[in-house]
Formats: sequence, structure tokens, C-alpha cells
Amino acid sequence: MRLLVMAAVGVTGYLLAVTWIHGSLPAGCGSGSGCAAVLSSRWASVLGIPVSAPALAVDLSLLLLLCLPPGRSDRSRAWLFGLRLLLAATVAWSAVWFLGVQLALVGKLCVWCVTAHGIGLLVALLVACSTPIRWMSNKAISTASNLWFEPAGRLTGMTVLGVSMLAMFSVGLLAVAQTLIEPPVVVGRLPAGQNADTGHGPERRLAVLNGKLAVSPHQEPVLGSPDAPHVVLVMYDYCCPHCRAMHAHLIEAQIRHPGKIALLLLPTPLDKSCNPYVEETEPRFRHACELARHALAVWEANPAKFPEYDKWLFESEFPRSPDEARIKAVELVTGTALDRALAKPGIAAMIRRNVEAYNSSGAERIPVLLSPGLQGIVGRVNDEQELLGILEKELQLSQPKP
Repeated sequence: MRLLVMAAVGVTGYLLAVTWIHGSLPAGCGSGSGCAAVLSSRWASVLGIPVSAPALAVDLSLLLLLCLPPGRSDRSRAWLFGLRLLLAATVAWSAVWFLGVQLALVGKLCVWCVTAHGIGLLVALLVACSTPIRWMSNKAISTASNLWFEPAGRLTGMTVLGVSMLAMFSVGLLAVAQTLIEPPVVVGRLPAGQNADTGHGPERRLAVLNGKLAVSPHQEPVLGSPDAPHVVLVMYDYCCPHCRAMHAHLIEAQIRHPGKIALLLLPTPLDKSCNPYVEETEPRFRHACELARHALAVWEANPAKFPEYDKWLFESEFPRSPDEARIKAVELVTGTALDRALAKPGIAAMIRRNVEAYNSSGAERIPVLLSPGLQGIVGRVNDEQELLGILEKELQLSQPKP
């Protein structure tokens, strides 16, 4: 039992260190994996704290109790056995809750989490089997003392029932807190690094991610003027709901600061068919590559039509289908021009470059906002005001008049 609990402590402690302290994914878990889906969901934390933190505390407490000697008096032995059983039952009910969440609500399993839960269930079974219990009859209950334990610290059925209900109640409180309280959004940030902007004109070049990604605003899909004082590079996916919300916030930032911000769009599909770093394509991203190719093809065929097409792709609540995307693209640039653009190798090369840049950035989710002078923004923000506050402060944008 001690060895198993030590293994659980190792797995839980590793998850806590990797996800909370380092803000990354555990080994063997990439974008689109079950681990990524589970650990990025609301069920991975409670009241803003990763659930691995209280799990680690329970495991360590159980390990300590398993290392303590039983004691000489019946009362001390009963307390020790009862506390061990309480913590083991808490571990078991927690495993049941979180396995149910992964299967029913997330729809994916985290291998590391399942390993920890499996160990926990086995430990709980062993603790229960090694606890001295007597299922007393009503006739045997004659005093207040043997209501809860008998000689040698043997627990009664009443004690076991009470311990199990207390453990269930504790896990129930956690489940209610996770269900009713929306976890706060903590915006991910990337180091500012050594970035550069060569200035205005057709030869303007922007370098971000310590020079790993260099682009020209005059040769990329841009919303706004490529010579705007500040160009924000946006890595996104047309199937991503957080990207949809961020896109709307960025458009509002442009309206709030007219002529000062341009958005250089870098489609980065989370679809395995064109992104080799995605281990498993989530159903909602299954058409991401096709939508990205159609968007870039519209830009290639007629850059003036791209803003309208980009807006159309984002304005629906759910991702557009490939058939819908083609019909709209043909409406804007004609079928011949679209097919000619889709056949160009440059579109696949742009997506490949964006995917490589996203992978090298170290970000674990999208959207990603990059710009010289800006500490990269990863994932969604709480609201428009939070994004505006970051952009205005770090890009030194003057506050517009009300």
C-alpha cells in the first residue's frame, strides 16, 4: 500500500508541477490529445486551484498514516484505522467522479489522470480489505464505546458507513464547486524575447519569437493597414471558439484605436491532416485545414475580398462546413480563381510555416498574439477590456477620447 501511494504521489506531483508551475503538458501529451483536452477543461481545477493540489495533499496524508504504528490503545488504533479508511474512501470517490467527468463531459481520457485514479482505487480496495471491521448486530450494540469500535481497534459497520458518507460528502462538495463556480481565466503569456520591426513601406519586416518567425505585412493576409504603427500577429483556427471571441475583441481594439493596429492573420489549424504536431484531431477541428486553405486562397485570389471572407467564417456560432466555405469563396472570387489559388504550393507552405512557428513558441493553446514589444498572449482573455488593457499598456497606445 505504501509503494502504491508513493506511486500516486509521484504521478499527482508530476501533474501539478508540469501543469501549474511550468504551464505545459505532461510527457507524451500534445495538442489534441486526451490529456490536453482534460487538463485544459474547467474540471481540471476547483476555485482556481488545480485539482492535483488537493489530491496530492490527500495522498501524502494517507502515506503518512500508513507509515504510523497502530498504537497500543483500542481508541488510538480505531482512530488510525478510521482516518486511513476516510482518506482511502475520499480517493476512491474522487476517482469515480473524475473518471465520470472525463467520459461523460470531456469525452476524452487523460492517461496520466487515469493512471493516478487507477492507483487510487486499488489503494482504497487494499485499505478497506486490511481494516479490521466487525459488522455488528443490534444486539451487540450495548454501549456508546462499542457503537464505533471494538477491542483491538476493530471498526464497526456504523463507523465504516459514517466514514464512507463523509468521504462522499467531501467529494460532493468539490463536484458542486466545480459545477457551479466558473474558474477564473488566467491569460497565458510568452516571453517578449528579441523581436524587431523594420518600419514602414513595402520592405517592412516583422520578427517575433526571437526571430524564429519573420513575415512581411505587405505579403500576408492583413486586416487594417500593413503600415500601421503596431502590427499584431494572430495564430488562430477558424474552428476554435476562443479564437472567435478573441477575433471580435481585436476588431474592437482596432475600432477603439483607428489606424494604429493591424492584424496579420496566421491560420494555424489544429487538425492532424495539416498539423503533424496534433496527436488526435478533435471533432470540432476536423475541417480546420480546409477552412484555412480556403481563407488563404481567397486572399491569394483577391486580397480585397479577404476581410469579408474572414468575417463570414467567424460570424457563425459553429464552424462553417467545407461546402459552405467553397460556395462563399466562389461567390467572392469566382471558382476559376479559387481553384487556381488552391493549386499553388504557397498556401500549404504558409500553413506549414504557421504550424512550425506555433510549435516552436511553446504555447499549448490558441489563439496566440505576437508583436514586437508585446509579451505574447496565449489563449482567451476574460473580456474585451482585459485585452485592451494589455495592448494599450504594452504597445503604449494612447487612451482614446470618450
